[in-house]
Amino acid sequence: MPGAPARELERCEYEMGTPRAATQVFLAQKRDGGLPLPSGGYGQAADGGVFLVAGSRYVEMVASDTSEGLAKAMAAVAGCLAAAEGED
Repeated sequence: MPGAPARELERCEYEMGTPRAATQVFLAQKRDGGLPLPSGGYGQAADGGVFLVAGSRYVEMVASDTSEGLAKAMAAVAGCLAAAEGED
C-alpha cells in the first residue's frame, strides 16, 4: 500500500559444522519467555524473531515489526527448514 511502512524479514544462517554445535549455539542464545515452534525440535519464537536449529545450521529470523503477517512468514520458513532437514 502506498504510504505504508516497509516490512522486512532478515534471515541469517550460521553453518556450525555439526547439529550438536548448532544446538549449543541455540541453547546459549535462547530467549526467556520464548514459545516453542510448531515444527518441533530446537526452535522458538521470541522478541519479534524466530530462532532454530536446522541440521548443522543455527538460524535466526528477525522481523522489522511484530505484525501477524511477518510472524506467519517466519513460521512458514521455519517449517520449510525443518521439513527439508527431515528429507536428508
